[in-house]
Amino acid sequence: MIKRALTLLILAAALLSLCTACAPGGAFAGAAARASGTPLPTAVPTPEPTLAPPPEAEEVEEAFAEILLSTPLSLDPAAACAAMELPEQPAFTDILAHADAWKDVAAQWYLALCDACSEAAAQLEERFEDAALEFSIEVGTMDWKYAGSLFWALPEDFWAWDLFDVACAAELLPDGGVLLTAAVEPAAFQPFLQELAGDDRELYLAVRFLMSYLTTVYDADGEETDYVMPDVPEAYLDAMGKPLEWTRFYDRWYQGRSRNTRKHTGLDMHSPANAEIYSCTDGTVLYIGYDDVAGYYVIVLDDAGYEYHYYHMIRETDFLEEGQRVKAGELIGHVGNTGNSAVNHLHLGLITPDSEYVRLYDVM
Repeated sequence: MIKRALTLLILAAALLSLCTACAPGGAFAGAAARASGTPLPTAVPTPEPTLAPPPEAEEVEEAFAEILLSTPLSLDPAAACAAMELPEQPAFTDILAHADAWKDVAAQWYLALCDACSEAAAQLEERFEDAALEFSIEVGTMDWKYAGSLFWALPEDFWAWDLFDVACAAELLPDGGVLLTAAVEPAAFQPFLQELAGDDRELYLAVRFLMSYLTTVYDADGEETDYVMPDVPEAYLDAMGKPLEWTRFYDRWYQGRSRNTRKHTGLDMHSPANAEIYSCTDGTVLYIGYDDVAGYYVIVLDDAGYEYHYYHMIRETDFLEEGQRVKAGELIGHVGNTGNSAVNHLHLGLITPDSEYVRLYDVM
C-alpha cells in the first residue's frame, strides 16, 4: 500500500512538471527563445506629454490688441444726436437739456466696451489654447459732457475705436502662465479734438468751448456749481509770463455774457489798441483765425497740455504760422476790439488738460 502511494506521488509530480514546461513562457518557451537567440519582450514606459512653451509676452499683447480693435462696436453717435433732435451745431444749453440722455449713451458705450473686451479675451484663449492665460482688464467710463460736446461733430464714417485709448501689457508668471493687463479709456480730449478738427478752426473752437464750459460750470448731475480752482501746480502759475507790458483789469469772472446766456470764463485785460501781446509760455501755435465771438485770435498749446486763448486782436497775426513753436515773451499779436467786444482789450483764457477754465485774476 505504501509502495503504491509513493508511485502515484511520483507520477503526479512528473505531470505537474510537464504542464509547467508546456505553458506559455514556461521552460520550453524559454528554452526555445534561448535556442533561437530572440530576446524576451520588455515593457515600454508610456512617455510623458510634452508641454508647449508659453507664448512670448509681446505676442500675446499684439494679439489681444489686434482682436479687440477688430471687434465691432455697435455704437452710433449720429443716431444718438438725431434722437435728441440736436441742431447742426448745438449750444451748451442744448447739450445740458439732454444730460440724462447723454448719461444713458455713455452707459451703453461702457457696456459695449465691456462686451468687446470679454469677446477679445475669449478669442485670445482660443488662439493660445495651450497657454494658461489670466486677465486683468479695466474699462473707463465716458463722461456725459465728453459725449455731448463731441458726438455731433463726428463724421459719418467715424470708426468708434478712435474714441478710445487702448493699452495692454503681458507678463510671464512663475508658474508658466501669462497675465494680460489691459485698460480701455476714452481718448484724451484735446489731442483727439485737434486731430478730428484738423484745419477746421470753427469746429475746434465750438467743441473746445462746449467741453470746457460744461466741465467748469456744471457738476456730474448737470447742476450749476460754485467754481473750484483746478489743481494747477503753484510752480507752473509762478512761471507764467505776462501777456501785456501795461494793463488794467477787473475781476469779471462768471459775469453774464451774450445777453446773460453764459458766464465769463476768462480775464479781460484792458490796453490801448495795437499794444503788443506776448505769449505767456513756450508752446505750439494751434490756430490763428477769426470768430464772431473771439474776433481775431491765436491759440497756443504748451508742452504741459495747457491751452492759452488770446482773443479780440486788432488784426490777424500774419507773422506766425499754425504749428510754429513760440517762446514765452514772444510777440503773437496786438490788442484790438474785434468780435464780441466793446472796448480795446485782450481776453485771455486758460484751459487745463482736464478741460477746466482757470480763473486768472489772482494769477496775473
